[in-house]
Amino acid sequence: MTSTTEQVWDYLLKSGLTAEGAAGLMGNLKAESGIIPNRVEILCLKRLREHGRTYSDQSYTAAVDSGAITKSEFLHPIPGKQYGYGIAQWTSPNRKAGLYDLAQSKGVSIGDLDTQLEYLIRELNTSYKPVYSVLISTNSVQTASDAVLTHFEQPANAQSMKQERANYGYQYFNQFASSKGDDPVSTVTAGKILDIYRSWIGYSEANGKHKKIVDLYNSHKPLARGYAVKYSDSWCDTCLSAAFIKAGAVTLIGGTECGVEEHIKIFKKSGIWIEDGTITPKMGDIIVYNWDQKTQPNDGYADHIGIVESVSGNMITTIEGNYKDAVGRRVIPVGWGYIRGYARPRYAAEAQQKVYHVQAATYTDRKYADQLVLKLKSYGIDSYSYQKSGYWLVQAGAYASKANADAMLKRLQDLGISGMIWK
Repeated sequence: MTSTTEQVWDYLLKSGLTAEGAAGLMGNLKAESGIIPNRVEILCLKRLREHGRTYSDQSYTAAVDSGAITKSEFLHPIPGKQYGYGIAQWTSPNRKAGLYDLAQSKGVSIGDLDTQLEYLIRELNTSYKPVYSVLISTNSVQTASDAVLTHFEQPANAQSMKQERANYGYQYFNQFASSKGDDPVSTVTAGKILDIYRSWIGYSEANGKHKKIVDLYNSHKPLARGYAVKYSDSWCDTCLSAAFIKAGAVTLIGGTECGVEEHIKIFKKSGIWIEDGTITPKMGDIIVYNWDQKTQPNDGYADHIGIVESVSGNMITTIEGNYKDAVGRRVIPVGWGYIRGYARPRYAAEAQQKVYHVQAATYTDRKYADQLVLKLKSYGIDSYSYQKSGYWLVQAGAYASKANADAMLKRLQDLGISGMIWK
């Protein structure tokens, strides 16, 4: 039997949303209602109970359907008050009236999922066209989620909700995107792969979440060299392969592997290998290390692998599986002696775009940089610090879109942090 979330996913894709757009929207719907179509705002039920009228989600919906609760009462459950209803928790009288009228015209329950989805897309495509434009074109779950949150749902404390809602979106993307085959290889961008990696940051052996990555790898058949990865194995290349499995794009890396040196052989056969650890890489490049040699040229046996998230000046930021037994970031200089070389998948055009880096601050003392990182993370901003030319820099994101970088800079400035953007 198809689940509610799967029905929603399929409907949104058929309505023209990208996989990332659908995931970002669904993350917001989960936060609003749990994606439960007959969900009545909890505060509404509480206030009605205080007025001697006790309902559950089910009985309230049935009362609206039967007319026991009139349209006027549905729009204003308590005189002069407004409360949310449905998967998007529609609250304002005009928006709730639109949903009510549509359900009445179709002769279905106000809690009918297909009707609510039809109304949701109708709203987006008429009253919220800028949001809809993002959802049908974006290749970033975070961008989609932020657009829905700030311009469609519009809660009073939206800024503090951004990361939680995006994380919900990543969960749906990870659950549905590859299994549905929504993303032909020709449309897979570096940003898509990086979004998957970012959604796994913090997965570790300590919390056991790395097992999800291993399980995803092992679910893809045939297994490279017929080997099923164990939870106790090194899993850096398992993580890389799993990310491309999730995106439905293993052909971009020539196929899956769990051994780095073996993967280099595949990269070479695919014509994407660059045997040069001194180059300045691009966003989305696959970076390979040899820990037994610390000077360039480095052509020794490969030990470790990750992906380039961004390049700022002479510094490279990567995301790597099995980095200190977790998925995490590493910041290193261009031409670092331990770099064996790079593979450059033939992504869709986004990978060739400029990258805009949002720098929050620069310090001479690491202590202050780390304090700012903690502060930004408390506001849901995924930030980190790294050392460059004797200074400690705090970065608050890298974006292919100047508009997204500008939005993050404004967010920093709203927190009293001047910040700046680098290209």
